[in-house]
Parts: sequence; structure tokens; C-alpha cells
Amino acid sequence: AYNSSICTSFITQVISISLPSCSFTSSFLDTVSNGLVYVYNTSTGTGFYTKYLWNFGNGNTSNQQNPGPQSFFNGSYVITLTLSDSLNPYCIPSTSTQSVIVNNSPCVGNPSFAMVKDTSSFSSIVWSAIPNYPFGTAAVSWNWGDGNSTQGFYPSHNYASTGYYNICMTVTLTCGTVTSTCMNSSIYKLNKTMDMAVVNVVSALVTGIKKVDPASAIVIFPNPANDFLSISSAPSDYKVIITDMLGNSVYVKEHNEGDSKIDLQSFRSGIYLIQMSGADFHKTTKLIKE
Repeated sequence: AYNSSICTSFITQVISISLPSCSFTSSFLDTVSNGLVYVYNTSTGTGFYTKYLWNFGNGNTSNQQNPGPQSFFNGSYVITLTLSDSLNPYCIPSTSTQSVIVNNSPCVGNPSFAMVKDTSSFSSIVWSAIPNYPFGTAAVSWNWGDGNSTQGFYPSHNYASTGYYNICMTVTLTCGTVTSTCMNSSIYKLNKTMDMAVVNVVSALVTGIKKVDPASAIVIFPNPANDFLSISSAPSDYKVIITDMLGNSVYVKEHNEGDSKIDLQSFRSGIYLIQMSGADFHKTTKLIKE
């Protein structure tokens, strides 16, 4: 005989899973003085594996147990301290908050920017201007030194002719202060076929720009050259040795300025080697004297 019946049995139960609380309790005190907020960590039960995350409500954060004083403009802010356990990530973090009111903050800002040459561009001269905007920057104006200016945090500008330009950045803070900083920059072409120089204002955090090799930033122009040779963007102290193709030194001199000019009028037409050396760089390039 064949029994085709199948018996099935189900049981359903509802279970509750709750994460355990961490063994610490977040707490802190604060004081305010002249636009600076000082926080004092008073958390209990912390240990070696405790992780700290401060959020100061002004755009700044810290993972230190006891961070230093923080700068604020006038206004109301909420500061948060969150504790977590790196050894037991499943326990519930502990968070505490404090509201602070800042009403005696000096309205000052110290903007700055750096100029870094983009060595990956060969058909044109491209520079990156990397700004350091102070907290509370509401508006920015860039004056390119050639009669043109641009509003905005990260603009670009094309130069129509070579020369030295006084590039200025002006920032307006939310508290009303307007501050400017300027830098003299040499804008040039290496040869007639190159496109004109471009300056792009970029964020260092976004681009991940690394420290530039001093030798890669040095530009020797024009090349080929006639009467004079210019050196730009070099470190302040370096030595220049120019040799002919037989290895004879025809020029040896110590230079103490980043931008300099070498008189080639006594040089015969031909090919030479230029060697530049400083404390942290060495550069060798070929020179054609017409």
C-alpha cells in the first residue's frame, strides 16, 4: 500500500533582541570666552577601547578625548559628544549634548592660498590655486591682476598675455568682516605653440593634491633662447652650472632669488646643459642657444 499524505507542522514565535548598553556614560562641561569654547570631558566608565566623536556645531569635529579650544562666531550652537566601543561595536553608543551661546566673538579671518603648478598638462600652463577659507566665509572674490575679477569659491581664469600678476583673494565673513590676501605670480608660456595660462581654484580636500617636488615647479624659458634666459618658481637658494657639449663649464653662479635672469649674449650658438641644485632638489635640462 502507498500512503500519499504529507504532514506539515509550523510554529511561530516572536523574539526580542536588544543591544546591550556600553559600559560608559557620555558627559562634558563647557565654558565660553572671547569667541572660544572650552570643553571638559567628564564621561565615566571609559577605557582604552573607547572612541570619542565631538561635533561642535560650527563645522568642526574631533576624535580626541579632550580637544583644545574651538573658535566660534556669535550665535547659538549645539555641541555633541558621542562615545562608542571599538572592541564591542554592537553596544549602544552614549551621546550627550550641550547648547552654547557665543556673543563676544571677535570677527576676524585669516584667508590664504597657495599656487601649485599642474605638471600633468603639457599643451598649456595650468596652475591650481588652493585656498584656505576661514570658518564663516560667506562670499569670495578673486582679482586676477589683469583687470578681471570673478565671484565664487572655485572659479577658473584664462590669461590673455604673459607677465607678472598680483592675484588677490577677498573673503567676506558672515559676521561682516572683509579680508584680502594677495600673491605675485609669474604667468608665462614655454613656447609660442602653447595655449595661454589657466588658473583653477580647487579644494585640496577634493583633489588630494600632494606636496610638489621643487624641481618639477621650476620653469626655464624661453628655450631656444637668444640673449637672455629666465628661471622662474625656483627655491630661494640654488646653484646654476651651464656646460657645453664637451663638458666645459661656461657659467657657474649661486642664486638667492626664486626668479632670475641669465645673460647669454656671450654664449655661442649651440646646445648646452643646465644643472640646477639646491638643498632638496636637482634639475638638469637641455638649452638651445640660437
